[in-house]
Amino acid sequence: MSKSVFISHAVKDSKIAEQIVELLEGGIGVPESEIFCSSLEGYGIPTGENFVTYIKGQIQEPKVVVLLLTPSYFASNFCLSELGASWAMSHDVFPILVPPLSYDDVKDVLLGTQVAKIDNEIKYNELRDCLIEKVSCTNKSSTKWDVKRKAFLNLINPLLKNISLPETVSSEELLQLRHDLNKS
Repeated sequence: MSKSVFISHAVKDSKIAEQIVELLEGGIGVPESEIFCSSLEGYGIPTGENFVTYIKGQIQEPKVVVLLLTPSYFASNFCLSELGASWAMSHDVFPILVPPLSYDDVKDVLLGTQVAKIDNEIKYNELRDCLIEKVSCTNKSSTKWDVKRKAFLNLINPLLKNISLPETVSSEELLQLRHDLNKS
C-alpha cells in the first residue's frame, strides 16, 4: 500500500531529501508512517524487499509526490521513471527546483508546471496547505511551522553547494559547444 507522501529524488541528493522529510514531519506534522523516501533509513525499502517492485508499489497511490529537481534527478533514469509515473497517473506533485537548474530546465512532462525554487520560503506555505488538506497530519502551530521552515532554509543553503552537476551533456549542448569552439 502506498504511503501518502512520496519523495522523488536522486540518491546523490539524499541529504536535501532528509531535510525535506524533517520539515514535513517536524513543521507540518506528517506522520513518519506516511512518508516514503527511498534513501532514508526507516522511510525507504525494508530489508528483503525488491527495490524496483517496492518503489513501483509506492508510486501507485500517493496523495502528493514531492519532486526534488536537481541535475542528478534529470540524469537518473529511475527518477525520470518516477516522474513519468506521477505524470501518467495524474498524481498531485510539488516540484522543488534546485540550482544550478533554472525554470528553463523544466521541460517535457513538466512543461508549464509551476515549480518552487528550493530557497523560496513562501512556496513552502503552499506545500504545507496541500499536505494539511490531503494527508492526515498532526497539525503543528503556525509558530512551529515558521521556526522549522526557517531552520530548513538555513540548513539547505550549505547543502546546495554540494549539488552534483551532470556528468553528461545533452546533444544540443554538445552542438552549441562545438559551434562555439569552431568560431574561436
